[in-house]
Amino acid sequence: MKVFWKRKKKHHVLIDPEDIFSDSVNLPGFRREDQEGAIESSLERWPFFLIGLFLFLGLGGLLTQLVRLEVVRGDEFRKRAAINQFRITYASGARGVIYDENGKKIATNIPVFSATLRKSFIKDPEQFNSVLARLGGLLGVTPADLLWNLGVDPASNPFMGLPDEVLLYSNLPLEAVIEIKSHREDFPGIAVDQKYSRDYPYGEALSHILGFTGRAQAKDAAKGYSLGDTIGKDGIEAEYEGELRGEQEKNIIEVDAFGRTVAESRLLKGGNEGGSLELNIDAELQSYAYEVLKNSVAVHNKKGGAVVVSDPRDGSIKVLVSFPSYDNNMFRGGVSKKEMERVRNDKRFPFLNRAIAGGYPSGSSIKPVMAAAALQERIIDPLKQIFDPGYIEVQNPYNPDQKSIFKDWKALGYVDMREALAWSANVYFFIIGGGYQGQEGLGIARIKKYAGFFGFGSELGIDLPGEIPGLMPDPEWKKKNLPKDPFWRVGDTYNTSIGQGYVQVTPLQINFATAAIANGGKLLRPRIAKAVLDSDKKVVREFPAVVVRENFVDPQYLEVVREGMRRVVTTGSAQALNGVVVSAAGKTGTAQTETGVYEQTQNHAWFTGFAPYENPEIAITVFVEKGGGGATVSVPIAEKILNWYFLRKLYPAPATTTPVDNTP
Repeated sequence: MKVFWKRKKKHHVLIDPEDIFSDSVNLPGFRREDQEGAIESSLERWPFFLIGLFLFLGLGGLLTQLVRLEVVRGDEFRKRAAINQFRITYASGARGVIYDENGKKIATNIPVFSATLRKSFIKDPEQFNSVLARLGGLLGVTPADLLWNLGVDPASNPFMGLPDEVLLYSNLPLEAVIEIKSHREDFPGIAVDQKYSRDYPYGEALSHILGFTGRAQAKDAAKGYSLGDTIGKDGIEAEYEGELRGEQEKNIIEVDAFGRTVAESRLLKGGNEGGSLELNIDAELQSYAYEVLKNSVAVHNKKGGAVVVSDPRDGSIKVLVSFPSYDNNMFRGGVSKKEMERVRNDKRFPFLNRAIAGGYPSGSSIKPVMAAAALQERIIDPLKQIFDPGYIEVQNPYNPDQKSIFKDWKALGYVDMREALAWSANVYFFIIGGGYQGQEGLGIARIKKYAGFFGFGSELGIDLPGEIPGLMPDPEWKKKNLPKDPFWRVGDTYNTSIGQGYVQVTPLQINFATAAIANGGKLLRPRIAKAVLDSDKKVVREFPAVVVRENFVDPQYLEVVREGMRRVVTTGSAQALNGVVVSAAGKTGTAQTETGVYEQTQNHAWFTGFAPYENPEIAITVFVEKGGGGATVSVPIAEKILNWYFLRKLYPAPATTTPVDNTP
């Protein structure tokens, strides 16, 4: 059939033939004569009109929105953009430096890298948990540890409870800094900033005095702190937080889309360093005393102990050692919960400041106080001799056939007050304390009264947290606390007279009672801090000596007691102190303590004294927990410390913090 190729016309559409016929070339099995023909239906114009209309409306809407954003709300969004790019941050200024009495820095600041969380750059709790896990893995801690240092419970939806910006970790290792900065996409919201952290050059030797710093937790908010602020947690750092804390600084920083700092911060306000402190502590003497005590405890395989050295003229403390101790530098980067529990569960109790928070029976170290009380109350003439057969017997008033025996450490024969002090005669002090065979005793009421005058049974007010009052018992206390055995007996008075029974004292209390005897009858308040200093080390505020109590024992009676304490050194139980380069006086003590049903009774070893005897300038107390006899364990420690102190004064030279002679 003949096919004519032609242009097919319609009144409103023109279509070329090549547009309306199929291309049959090279199609296998295709019969061209059957298939070729004109396409009669044309493309209408109205779809193109609708498409054009939609495009016009869409572009119009976009143009309208653009005008609204740029013109109507342009300023608002430009401000938001600036806020997203530049952020205001707050940080505590550097803490003040702490010096010892000789100007040595014993607590300083060092620059460290820290990881700061900026929560607004984290999408949701899931991403928050993921970031914490990555950061913890990098640092070798768990996410729970990172939150634990802030006092935040990981199970309490911490993402919602945390502020927008908080310090997560201080003292980042250099490799962690490099990892975070080089893989920013893995740590959204984590910024590496430079801050300051505490450094304690003397470590564990001064940790119970200085304490440590840590991050503020939720419970500290009531005190005006923000979560993550650096604050004093213990010791002087906590006691003088207000003086040491730096002024809060306000900075502006540039951040990227992940919340990391991309430009150096610019200080907007504040940032001044806190006030510095000068302490009465002699850091070199403190370090020496710590090493001597540590070595003695190790050699004798004992549990621990304490050393206190003070100036009886003003109450300033030169040494306050507690062993075992801990290194307060461990808190620099934040300590894990596991590590903290390990130290807390140590059976030697390294966090316990035995000098002020350990309560122990005083043993014979309290006898000078009993002697002073007996003289002041005219119970006995100091020259009167009492026969000491090695024990006294007391009949039971309800059963005459039953007797209670109170033993001395040996039979001493006839002794007066000075000899009783020199040889630590228990029988003599049983009698002047509780009375016996016609000799009047003080009785428990007056014993407690004079013990209180000398500082026992109450806190002395040292400028450190954690001091305990100890215990000076009486009938009311026993009735209240021992309902199974509520009656006070003469035996209880005897035991109290020699620092046994229910008596509990701290080494600090023994030291300041000794100082009161040495200085003529003034009970002083213990002082660690000497002055607050400004940045130029000029004194801003001093802490003067405070007399708590005086004139409670006449000077002539205290002179008798001092003479007895001098005999302790010259002829009595502390003759090892005759090797000290100056004259000394003191009193040994061996306090019995029952630690358990299946454990043998062990003794605490005490020595307390002062030097020089003629014009005392230091009072020293040594305590070794379960150390044995005071004369054999504590006196040698005191001898080393006294010699080191006075030899340094006689022959000034660079001091060493390592004992010359570690032989106990």
